[in-house]
Amino acid sequence: MKRFILAVAFAVVASIIVTGTASAKVERNQPGPTHANFTITSPMAPGDWQHVWQQDYDVAINPDTGAFSGTGDVHNNVDGTHVSELVTGSFTDATVTFTAVRPDGFTWSLKNAPFDGQTVTNAVVPAWVPWTVEMTVSHPDFTGDTYKNHGDYVSSQGGGSDAAHSPIGMPVNSSSSK
Repeated sequence: MKRFILAVAFAVVASIIVTGTASAKVERNQPGPTHANFTITSPMAPGDWQHVWQQDYDVAINPDTGAFSGTGDVHNNVDGTHVSELVTGSFTDATVTFTAVRPDGFTWSLKNAPFDGQTVTNAVVPAWVPWTVEMTVSHPDFTGDTYKNHGDYVSSQGGGSDAAHSPIGMPVNSSSSK
């Protein structure tokens, strides 16, 4: 009888230990930034910083590749004109590269522009733009999501094979990344 009571007591203590361990905070594989906002300013003519165009971008970042896509609102401080843009590109630790397309087909690109407030002139614009375009890029405001577990991440993406095969939300010490 004493052995039976001892075995039951051991089982109770073991189940408490296992339950406590299972509910402990598990470090999860979380994505890097998944969203960013940034602004580009440029004068309407070279050196004319009194008449400035401003592009405000709101982009979603693919946490697996670092690429982004989103929308932009282009406006100026002279007549209040607003034009939308679709933008795709990527960030490095200190620069942004992207291509923007407006509804009228106007397409332009910016390559490796630093976010340090430095004026750059490396925009690629259509040949009919007769001047060098000057721009400054603000540092992006990066935000990210955290997920309770892999299922939470897959649900947030609407399911699908890409989300299911991502390691996001899985325990960091997991031996499976599928």
